[in-house]
Amino acid sequence: MIKVIAVDDEQNWLIAISNLLNKEDDIRVVGTADSKESAVKLIKDNLSFDVILMDISLSSNKYDGIEAALEIKELKKDAKIIMLTSFEEKELIIDSFTAGAVKYVKKTDYKTIADEIREVYNEKSSYKAYELLIADFSKLKKEEQLKDLTSAEKEVFELLEKGYTRSEIQEKLIKTENTIKTQIRNILKKLGVKNSKEAVRKVQTKGILEKKKYKSDNG
Repeated sequence: MIKVIAVDDEQNWLIAISNLLNKEDDIRVVGTADSKESAVKLIKDNLSFDVILMDISLSSNKYDGIEAALEIKELKKDAKIIMLTSFEEKELIIDSFTAGAVKYVKKTDYKTIADEIREVYNEKSSYKAYELLIADFSKLKKEEQLKDLTSAEKEVFELLEKGYTRSEIQEKLIKTENTIKTQIRNILKKLGVKNSKEAVRKVQTKGILEKKKYKSDNG
């Protein structure tokens, strides 16, 4: 039995898609959520699932579903997420894949959702192709964000990303305190963030959250 979590801010849609999927012999909807927070909570509560159906837009800003996907992938790296959308904006679809989704399906194609779930669950060849493309794309996005850093700064950032403290980085790289301080300061300035935690978060989320904030601030 393939266990599915469905996430959408429209209750009528949640009920309809749950009823549709539960008619399948091999699929069961084991949980539903209507917001980013409630979706992430299901994962934190260790609800057992195989595939998540995630609406791209859980609010008026169009990015909550993508942000939820990012947070879920941070909690469970192997989570298989299919994004549902009423939009056809190329940027939103690209950001969905960047966030870690493995497929997207238009809501108007709801009749194909069961088959899409099976394909992702069974990791068929087309799914594997998506997975490889997404991995390559994520690597390129990371390189793009770190392009202004020197090789020495990139080395420091990699250690920050792994959770090393400043003193641990000093010891590992055999550098002075002032050198590490200067390199971290340069990293923060180039990435446009206030601290190391924000730097790591920005790169790990591939700049999507900053894009969301920019759009919110600029209407």
